Amino acid sequence: MSGRYLTQYEVYYKRLDPDGKNQIGAMEAATFLKKSGLPDESLGKIWDQSDPEGRGYLDRTGFFVACKFVALVQDHQDLLACNLKNESPAPNFGDATAPGAKTAKLPNKPAPSVNFLVKPEEKRKYDALFNQLQPVDEKLPGDKVRQVMMGSKLPMPILGKIWDLSDVDRDGCLDRYEFTVAMHLVYRRLQGDNIPDVLPLELGPSKIPQSLSGPVNLNNGVPAAGPRVKKIMLRLPVVFLLMFLSLNSLRWRLRRWRRCPGW
Repeated sequence: MSGRYLTQYEVYYKRLDPDGKNQIGAMEAATFLKKSGLPDESLGKIWDQSDPEGRGYLDRTGFFVACKFVALVQDHQDLLACNLKNESPAPNFGDATAPGAKTAKLPNKPAPSVNFLVKPEEKRKYDALFNQLQPVDEKLPGDKVRQVMMGSKLPMPILGKIWDLSDVDRDGCLDRYEFTVAMHLVYRRLQGDNIPDVLPLELGPSKIPQSLSGPVNLNNGVPAAGPRVKKIMLRLPVVFLLMFLSLNSLRWRLRRWRRCPGW
């Protein structure tokens, strides 16, 4: 699978697993794989193929599979398991690329989109995250939502603008519709779109698709850290995986934020 690029793969693996635990956490792996410049949709599919059992981490084999799939996609080959033995350049991870092998070119970033329309599959993922945050009376308090938003690492002025556009009724909480607006604006900004000064027509209540299967209960009697929940979380877009997994580490930032005006 790694072929003549085994040396490069080993460099990456040892860099992410310096203690030799044969385990790379989801956040560390996702952050590294994003250096490939591939779109989040492709990275999400790569993760699903590399961690088919939904364990929430990559062992050595899974990480090598992920690297190979990155190389294949960068080489414009289909993301299929049967292609893992195909010849391709070494994966390109930008300035993190290990020397000593010919690499594929980083993909060109597409022109920023002006279409803010929420796709049904995106709505399902936003609903799943909304339910995982345990709303009360179908609303999430601002503190919980802001922790998730801050996990995107977007500048505070941008996040403040997104909040103002999302909190339509100005009650300091977000219902399911408002949460969808907030998460979609965060996602589109991470994809390169500018945040508009007024809410786009595509994000009006009548334009947001209904949940494909109604409200989704992620817990269903399973503890929040259980394997089923982790598996569902890993199917979210990579950016939201990073945002959700970093919630606990961002609590101290929330305490700092509470002293900041303007939110």
